[in-house]
Amino acid sequence: MLHVLHTVGPGGAQDLLLHLARARHPGLTLGVLALTPLTGYPLVDELRALGLRVNSARVQRAGDPRALIRTARAIAALSPDVVHTHGKHADLVGGAGAALARIPSVSTLHLIEQPPCRRARATVAAVHVARRRLAARTVTVSEAQRRWYLASCHTPAERVVTVHNGVTPPRVVSAAEREAQRAGWGAGEASVVAVALGMMRPDRGYTHLLSAAAQLQHKALRVVLVGDGPLAAQLRAQAHGLPHVVFAGYTRDPEAVLAAADLLVQPSLQDALPTSLLQGLGAGLPLVASDVGGIPEIVTAAVGELVPPAAPAPLAAALDRLAGDPGQRAALARASRDRFRAHFTAIAWAARLYSLYADVRTASEPALHHSNYHGSGNYFDLKKSCVEYRA
Repeated sequence: MLHVLHTVGPGGAQDLLLHLARARHPGLTLGVLALTPLTGYPLVDELRALGLRVNSARVQRAGDPRALIRTARAIAALSPDVVHTHGKHADLVGGAGAALARIPSVSTLHLIEQPPCRRARATVAAVHVARRRLAARTVTVSEAQRRWYLASCHTPAERVVTVHNGVTPPRVVSAAEREAQRAGWGAGEASVVAVALGMMRPDRGYTHLLSAAAQLQHKALRVVLVGDGPLAAQLRAQAHGLPHVVFAGYTRDPEAVLAAADLLVQPSLQDALPTSLLQGLGAGLPLVASDVGGIPEIVTAAVGELVPPAAPAPLAAALDRLAGDPGQRAALARASRDRFRAHFTAIAWAARLYSLYADVRTASEPALHHSNYHGSGNYFDLKKSCVEYRA
């Protein structure tokens, strides 16, 4: 199975590929094709160390006129059973390249998009059309995302399936490593650390988290923001005068961060299925998150609290409540581990994808359950779609 991405630089889809590779499903031989060059990205070495072939189509930019033919040739040379594309550019170029190489493809959506302007809306609509013509299946990572997608395009519902992502269990972190991590944040054993993990961009809701941090009443509670992004400078300025807020920067080792936390907070304004929450479950953390998108498909009352988005006061109240109740935190932590093992392991995710790939490859008739993929699916006429796309 060949996964096609625009780049192997930092990103959510790229990190998820590591989890899929680590699952080592016996029926899946994975490869990766980046449209752009591989140079300088740590993910390349990490994937190759796991035994994956990682190649590049050597596309220099999104509008490169040679992109389609280079991608089609690369796909044909690698000759996978199924091509799996991630992201709009890969869906366009990788999907068309797979069709030219006469190899079926599927596409995973990673975002619930609300384009802010006419040009962005036109781009999203164009990719919807191309995906409908080129992909045998469109994979949504949550039911909320599936509902959004079906409402925003004209793809037949039976060709859009939900496959929840999964992650590998966290590595064991020693007590000394945990203490050192907490000490770096200025947190002792008596402190209660709430970690927010992810890119600092507008849809993550971090401005509202910092507003909530200014309202916290629990004196031992520290809020640690782990990550980087376009809003980093603005957020640091907003946090001026809040000594209990810590900016920890980008990390390639989220497991060490989560092992040192007491809570995981996700204040998103919109989200399809945040990987950080899946990792929080695996780490056995209570979760506090916005009631938006696919988040309620992860966060139940047994594992944490859902709060309204863009509402600092309820968010602060939830953090204060859990910070002051260690018994409740312990109960939520146990339930988090149980929920992770039951629903969100990388092994279970790989098995779901294997079933999807097998159905696409064998062109069997659909037997889909719209909330969780476990049946066979209707094969799309890729030869016909390729002719229509080029026309």
